[in-house]
Amino acid sequence: YQTWRRYNSAPYPSATHGRRFVSNYANPRAKAYGRFPQAGTLPLGSVLIKDSFEVTARGDVVTGPLSIMEKMPTGFNPDSRDWRYTQIMPGGEIFGTTLGENADRVGFCIACHRAAGEANDHLYFVPKKYRRQFFEAPAKPAQ
Repeated sequence: YQTWRRYNSAPYPSATHGRRFVSNYANPRAKAYGRFPQAGTLPLGSVLIKDSFEVTARGDVVTGPLSIMEKMPTGFNPDSRDWRYTQIMPGGEIFGTTLGENADRVGFCIACHRAAGEANDHLYFVPKKYRRQFFEAPAKPAQ
């Protein structure tokens, strides 16, 4: 995922992700995420990843969980708009995944993202002051 486009200019603090600093990445299928509030519904196969770290009182930097959202086929889980949420701990163990291992542990992901609304496809976006803007060349007309 670290070769995917990163949508924030610098790691930013996220109160909803354990007060950790996070960065947002999206695979090429999810490139509409970069339109931020106008992203619409992302297509099947879209993957969004949020990595995280925290800084201790002593100044040590500690790796945090990796949060993943994957757009699954229609009907996978209507409650989550067909997003599968997975959280992986720094040691590699799966904390939970929607409709899978320890699903109850990621129920809060669905509840929180539902508040973002259907119009936003349950997506939250990078805070304005940390957003990166990308130039997308217009499509060439067919000849």
